[in-house]
Amino acid sequence: MTETIPDHILDDYRDINVDDNHWYKELEDDFTDDMLEIGVRVDAVYFSGFYSQGDGASFEGYVTDPHKLLTAMGYDCPSLKAYVDLAGFHNVHFYCRGRYCHECTMYIGSEDGVFAPMPGDEFFDESIFRRLMSDEHGDSLRVEVMLSVLRQYDAVKLEAEMLGFARDKARDLYRQLSELYDYLTSDEQVAQALIDNNVLTQEFENG
Repeated sequence: MTETIPDHILDDYRDINVDDNHWYKELEDDFTDDMLEIGVRVDAVYFSGFYSQGDGASFEGYVTDPHKLLTAMGYDCPSLKAYVDLAGFHNVHFYCRGRYCHECTMYIGSEDGVFAPMPGDEFFDESIFRRLMSDEHGDSLRVEVMLSVLRQYDAVKLEAEMLGFARDKARDLYRQLSELYDYLTSDEQVAQALIDNNVLTQEFENG
């Protein structure tokens, strides 16, 4: 099919399938739905592309379910989730900063810090933990077991991993956008669009 269409016509109409935002809307909606399933409400998606320095994708939004997000990150520890519930997880959000759109422009923030101090932190006060958990659970043995388990976690590292996880999701979204763009701007898809929209007839009549 493409052999019968002059190259200059294919090039002139290279963007016929991507000249508005409809070409990526379904992919963006799927991404938003997938993120919500793992506990993140995406409010905005940004991207630029596809072959220049600084190109990429990013998003902004809020963590709506820290349990789901921690599970998606590979943390399925009941003690960790119980501590997050009790110690607080305050309006955690992802936001973008800078003039580019790639994933490294994303940051994580919160009103009071993403995570409360955790047993793995260098200056964590275990006496406060014991008192807090004893008030909640009562069983001192269970509290000591939880403390032992939670010593492997520190707030700064967990926050960095959460941001890294979000950036990975943005990076994967950009890969999908790039692949879809390449497909829609290929000779075959451009030629098909020219035929479907009766553009060739007009070109040859005017040519």
